[in-house]
Amino acid sequence: MNVLFQLPLNTAIQACPAALLEPLRSSRILVTGATGFFGHWVLRALLQLNYQGFGISVQCTSRQPASFLAANADVAASPDIHWLTGEASQFASTNAQSGTTHILHMAASADARLYQNDPAAAARTIIDGTWGCIELARRTGAHLHLVSSGAVYGSRLRSHGPAREDQIEQRAPDPLNTGHAYGNAKRMAESLVACAGLPDYSISRPFAFVGPMLPLDLHFAAGNFVADASANRPIVIQGDGQPLRSYMHPADLAVWLLACMADRPRGRVLNVGSDQAVSIAELAQLTSSLASSPAPVVLSRQTSGDDPPAYWPSIDRARDLGLELSISLSDSIAQTLAWARQRSATSTAKVS
Repeated sequence: MNVLFQLPLNTAIQACPAALLEPLRSSRILVTGATGFFGHWVLRALLQLNYQGFGISVQCTSRQPASFLAANADVAASPDIHWLTGEASQFASTNAQSGTTHILHMAASADARLYQNDPAAAARTIIDGTWGCIELARRTGAHLHLVSSGAVYGSRLRSHGPAREDQIEQRAPDPLNTGHAYGNAKRMAESLVACAGLPDYSISRPFAFVGPMLPLDLHFAAGNFVADASANRPIVIQGDGQPLRSYMHPADLAVWLLACMADRPRGRVLNVGSDQAVSIAELAQLTSSLASSPAPVVLSRQTSGDDPPAYWPSIDRARDLGLELSISLSDSIAQTLAWARQRSATSTAKVS
């Protein structure tokens, strides 16, 4: 396994209390959304656990696994992973292995362009996929873990502080605003799971992440900044740089998701992310300094005011379980830069 994956995964696994992951030994896990950013890291985390003797059998659903497997030969070669082709609308009839113990449901696009261009279709994919996994969990008796999103907390400001799991009702995405289709669909997915009467389920709410495999050409500020810095361009900041975010390494994300799924009391909801908030301007400056790239550039001088938008979680519940961040923001950015440059060098070599 590439050291850009192996080393942070080892760090994250070692930082996780062993008792949290122990229930996954000899388990059979079905993963939806396995070829996305989250899914890629989860698969590698599972392979790393198997390298340590966990004996986990993994089933993956994907609409088009071929391109992912062609780009990730080590994952494709693993005998521990079995691939199933199917869309969200087909999850209920997935040919899951006998004795499937867990369903980790991650299938949903976080690409903001899909929710802008066709919000109804994008939201329906989330809802249909979740209902299909509920039906599959009923049929197999497996524990269902839904990967939701911090977007369920709605628009927040710095003065509101970090989002807490027990404050979900205080600020909700506007159901009539199509720009909030993603957050509203995730809220509905959570409600479907809670209302389905399953004897065994859990939910996580991931926030923002930076690490290898992060898309560099979408709406993610951290990815855009790494793309600029790795190409030795000035980092472009949209707006005044005041909004707050926090960032977790995807190795920690993957291990936290598996730990939350394995430690499975009914109805648990857990924020997944960093509680160390930084401004967008600070993120750009840190990325620039780590890459020795030109200074960041602010495109718009429109001010966010004294109370800028903010998106970061309280992780007190995770800490109560013994979970902690194992990789710093600086190391997360540095590894993303290294991966971006490695990818660029590989692309250049193929062209020449």
